[in-house]
Amino acid sequence: MIASNSQFMLLGLTIRFFKRYKKHTLALFFSFLLTVALLVSIITLTHTNQRIIEKQNLFIYSDIDYQLENVSADQLKKIKQVSGIKHLGVTSYVGYIETKENQWGSVIAATDEAILSVSALLDGRMPRKSDEIVAEKWALLNLGINPVVGQLFTLPVADAAETGNKSPRTYRLVGIINDLALNKRSGAIDLYTALAPESSRSSVLTVFLAFSENTNKEKKIAAVAQAANIPRSQIRKNVWQDEFHQPLQSDMQIGLLLTFVCASVIYGIYRMMLMSRKNQFGILRAIGLTKRQIQKIILYELGLLAAVSYPLGIGLGILLSYLVTHMSKDQQIKIYFWGKADAFQLIVPILPLILCLVLLLGATIMIGVIGAKKVNQQSVIGTIFSNAGLEQSARRVALINAKQRFLSVYQQLGIKYFFQDIKTTCYMLLSLTIGISLFVALSYQAILSNEEQEIKKATDFYTSDFIMTATDDQNSYVGITKQTFQAVVNEKSVVEVDAQTALPIQVVDDGVARNSRYLAERNQHVVTHYGFQLSGNNGQEDVFMTKLKGYNDSALSKLSDYLISGKIPDDGLKRNEVILAMPTTSTYGRSKGMVGFFKTGEPIMAYQAGDKIRTRYAVGQELSDAGIEQLIAGNSTTLEEKEWVVSAVVFYPYMPQVSLLEKSYPLLITSEDNFRQIVPQAVYESLAIHAADKLTPTAQEKTEQRLIELAVANQHVTARSLIDEIAQLESIYRKEMVYVIGIACVVFLLVITNVINNLKYRIEMRTQELFLLKAIGITTNRLIVTIVFENLIVAGMSLVLSALLAIPITRYQYVQSQIYLLGKKYDYPLTSLFAVAFCTLFLSVVISWFVSRNLRRQTIIEGLQDIA
Repeated sequence: MIASNSQFMLLGLTIRFFKRYKKHTLALFFSFLLTVALLVSIITLTHTNQRIIEKQNLFIYSDIDYQLENVSADQLKKIKQVSGIKHLGVTSYVGYIETKENQWGSVIAATDEAILSVSALLDGRMPRKSDEIVAEKWALLNLGINPVVGQLFTLPVADAAETGNKSPRTYRLVGIINDLALNKRSGAIDLYTALAPESSRSSVLTVFLAFSENTNKEKKIAAVAQAANIPRSQIRKNVWQDEFHQPLQSDMQIGLLLTFVCASVIYGIYRMMLMSRKNQFGILRAIGLTKRQIQKIILYELGLLAAVSYPLGIGLGILLSYLVTHMSKDQQIKIYFWGKADAFQLIVPILPLILCLVLLLGATIMIGVIGAKKVNQQSVIGTIFSNAGLEQSARRVALINAKQRFLSVYQQLGIKYFFQDIKTTCYMLLSLTIGISLFVALSYQAILSNEEQEIKKATDFYTSDFIMTATDDQNSYVGITKQTFQAVVNEKSVVEVDAQTALPIQVVDDGVARNSRYLAERNQHVVTHYGFQLSGNNGQEDVFMTKLKGYNDSALSKLSDYLISGKIPDDGLKRNEVILAMPTTSTYGRSKGMVGFFKTGEPIMAYQAGDKIRTRYAVGQELSDAGIEQLIAGNSTTLEEKEWVVSAVVFYPYMPQVSLLEKSYPLLITSEDNFRQIVPQAVYESLAIHAADKLTPTAQEKTEQRLIELAVANQHVTARSLIDEIAQLESIYRKEMVYVIGIACVVFLLVITNVINNLKYRIEMRTQELFLLKAIGITTNRLIVTIVFENLIVAGMSLVLSALLAIPITRYQYVQSQIYLLGKKYDYPLTSLFAVAFCTLFLSVVISWFVSRNLRRQTIIEGLQDIA
């Protein structure tokens, strides 16, 4: 035993190992560097990508966390005192507008942050007085106001605090804000004025809250509710915002998997280094070093390399992430949050990274302990001469038979090498299998993202370029006239127009099974906004109110994409046939109990194809003008009655639902011809307008202005373009795809690095035998064929294992995405698997040729001398 009270001797030996085995040291250093860099970059890119996906929904709806309704001025003061609030917006409803052209809108007093949560000031300034206005350009045009900052205009405004009598008010337009996707989808025309202090003291306020990043929002809103004494019934959560624990949980799941993969890479490479130097450790033990001191040398070696490579790896990982982020930049399209263009900057998740790096460091220490145990487990003599029995063990596994009919000698030699170091072989299989499976999973994620993107465009923007809607949702005689419809059709840039008419109807409630909770909630929303209920008793029987829709042929044909049951006849609906459109209730998974446009859920009312539905409706304009409340109370003596047969049930109505009155009970849809048998003079409720492909920005602006002119001339109608909003959605989607591809490339780099190191080790371990085979007459090309065949076996087996492993992984992704709710079936990603299989087999050949280059460059004597 060598006695030493200092660690310097052991450190000196460690450094001598570094110098003596430079290639091995560099290989291990780069494995540390790359694995840390890839761990940091993948976690960072994945976290950032999750935020980008979340921003797709926030852009469409709102970037707030919570909305507080019916808040008093005193409660607002207490809310402001709660810490952790990043953005606080306040609004108060001033009144509604009805211009002389019968165009409708609203005036809302608001603070800057309430106005700019998903917008920004494009021109002018924000309002400072109650007679100053900012608004979206499309909204001003639909009110007949020229969107020029500085001009004065007068509008008739009905004060919300009074009886509804309109009085003229003069406003100055001081600013233009970016169009709001939510307003354009719904057709809501809002003009924003400053929220005066005296107004906030006397008005009922709505408060919008956004908390700081990495804050437990549930705890924060509870603190707000307690401080201001606000009941939970007045608090509405933004369902599109992630919970505090969700990103962390997702990051840690990915981080744990990556930490395992990275630790495996480090273990595999370090194991090769140890085995190649095992006899050196045996010699050190022979001259007196203890097993404990050998373990310390190994741990010092790993520790020194980790100390240098970890900081560099972290920096390289963040640099790689920034490069991917830079590639995703889109300078043409801007998306705004809280008054600023969102740069979609890289988000480095500090806590998950620290936890994963600590785990990787712990795994590195374990690798050192396990490596030292393997080195020390044999006797000194056995450690020094541990390779003596290698050939015998290989022969026991695979014997070479020159007379083998099905396999050549070189193929048998490849099989022998496959089993010769079975641990390294299994490790290569594991690494390749994990890498290929991750690559297939990322490819499948790209497929799911594309599906979700198409669904989002269809449901949020009606798959149309422009949209025109009536502002009166209760009167079948007020809306888009036939003349306006024809003018839209005649526009040069318009290629197709989907149209719907609508009539409020009373439906006799036969007591079919239903989602009572959902219908009660929707009814309450209608009561809040309209002052009446959609269900009741007309004195004879229970009834509910909905609408009968008349679709033109173009719109009707598109309903087949959303079919749940029944059939939509190719030759059109008969005079008494309708299609029922209603949302469904999810019955399993994370979304269980949620109501939405789900194909696989249970309809909110259990109507089926073939059922008969009795309806009643008002004849003439008078009763329609009287309102829906009288329609609910009306009986068979005051209303016309008609019985319909359900031809089919769909989960999405395709055409826009213009108000809450259409978002509760099932809609009855028939053809426009059938509808006009009931209401011959009915006007259109909405148009979904499809423009020619690749419409230039100039042509787009001209078309939008022309449609708005038609809407204003028509009266009671708004028109707007959805092209920019769809382009913004596409921009976010492209960013998401860049991140997915970036992550896939990083995974690919990790796998290739690992495979190259493993193959180099396997070649080095048998270099002596290979040059001896050359000495007895086997050509270099034949040896390379042997190496290629061996590695193709490894690649082939890993592909089979990956194909099997990809089944549960992709099914899990499918279920987590909840895309099954929309009728999308699970399809195994065969194309992705075939592509990665071709790449894997091709790279196996290329890498085999690359790592065996010494067999070509060196002579037999040089090769044997290097070994000696």
